[in-house]
Amino acid sequence: MHQNLAQPLPIHAMPTLAGNGAHPTPNNGSPNRHNLYILMSVDFPAYSSPKIWIVYLLSVTIVNLHLSTRKLKLVEELKNFLIYENFMPFAISVENVIKSFEESRIIDDVSFNLAPGTSSVIVGPAASGKSLLLKCILGLIPIDSGNISINGLTGISRLKEMHNVGVMFQENALFDSLTVLENIAFRLINQKRISEKTAKSIAREKLSQVHLTNDTIDKYPAELSGGMQKRVSLARALVTDPQILLIDEPTAGLDPILTTVICNLVTAHKSKFGTTILAVTSDMRVARENYDQILYIENGTIRWAGSLESLLQTGTKPVKEFILE
Repeated sequence: MHQNLAQPLPIHAMPTLAGNGAHPTPNNGSPNRHNLYILMSVDFPAYSSPKIWIVYLLSVTIVNLHLSTRKLKLVEELKNFLIYENFMPFAISVENVIKSFEESRIIDDVSFNLAPGTSSVIVGPAASGKSLLLKCILGLIPIDSGNISINGLTGISRLKEMHNVGVMFQENALFDSLTVLENIAFRLINQKRISEKTAKSIAREKLSQVHLTNDTIDKYPAELSGGMQKRVSLARALVTDPQILLIDEPTAGLDPILTTVICNLVTAHKSKFGTTILAVTSDMRVARENYDQILYIENGTIRWAGSLESLLQTGTKPVKEFILE
């Protein structure tokens, strides 16, 4: 049964999320009260609790139901509004982060916010701090100052929230002494406390999703090619269907065919589960073709952030030359 909501949400200004750490700012394409009333009163069931309604509404985007293009756009803009008005946190928030080693400041006052369900990629010259920043977000390396939050949680709470984060390391970081199946099932058994039988069943399903057959399950990482190790690493990162996926150089060393396979797998998972993705890559074609937002870092500082479409309007010449090379 469908029912119109009596009142639309109060609207001050719908935001466009800035990728350079600035707060979201209003934009001319924002829906007005009338647009939001249409969104909320057509084809959406009413709930007694606004919080439940919000969760339902956002889940529409996450599971990618077949809504009209206009409604999908309005849902996305409403999600941005809810974040802006602090109804829901950013998936990842980095605020004024600094990290130095001895006398060298490697990350220099970096700030940015990533909305849930978006995909972003960090690019930049070699030794610019890309992978280090990712490790700081993961909590593997402590920061000197600033703040990092995951789903609005900081400190010890952020580290506990890492169970909702999947990670694909550049070096794959597979356990040499475990088989492929054991590597993928490891987190389910040891962190999620799932039975070994169920965990291995889920692991087989993930192997199938990354196009690896059952004849690989009893092999050890050293017996696999580089491309197969990448896919096993991705399957392990996705095995818990994480809310957030952090990936470091996912296509490094792969040929164009395997690069496309890995990128398509990541994109498909985002589309199915609404996963927030933050990646690091040195492959500009991968960056241009597979992510909603690009963050350009140089000398430890975010010099530019935005969509590929906005690059021509707002990017400086060095940034354009680097990304569009």
